[in-house]
Amino acid sequence: MKNKYLISIIVILVFAVFILAFLNQKNLSESLRDEDGIVIKLDGKEKGFISLNDIKAMEEEEFIAALRGKESVYVGVPLKEVLKKIIDENILKNKEKVIVRALDGYVVSYSINEILEDEHVYLVYLKDGKVLGEKEEGGMGPLMTVPRKDDFGKRWCKFVVEVEVK
Repeated sequence: MKNKYLISIIVILVFAVFILAFLNQKNLSESLRDEDGIVIKLDGKEKGFISLNDIKAMEEEEFIAALRGKESVYVGVPLKEVLKKIIDENILKNKEKVIVRALDGYVVSYSINEILEDEHVYLVYLKDGKVLGEKEEGGMGPLMTVPRKDDFGKRWCKFVVEVEVK
């Protein structure tokens, strides 16, 4: 009798996970564009789109960051600078968090203080002089967030397609 209840609960949980994954993917796919780049949202409403080429045209920075103990040289721009291109800086200062969503459904949240901190959260497009590559190619991009103070990569987000400020 207990086994039947346990199996029923497992089936319901698996079904719920599939439904939630489907809904999340559907929500994410609405924000995808033909051009590489990211959608910027403010409190759930789309404020703009910034292409990979526009990001590369910004003042890039090169830095060394370690992922699981292995150092690499990354090139990108501070995420706060990308957000400032679409959202007024004064609005950013009055918000609490920034949610980064990836193509594969992975989601990372940063506090607004982390985003506004100098030399911390970057939107990168090069690693060791090479493009990050698309997911289909086994890459990590074309865009990825790198919080420089996270050495284990738990809060790094590859395949970035959307950034929402809340």
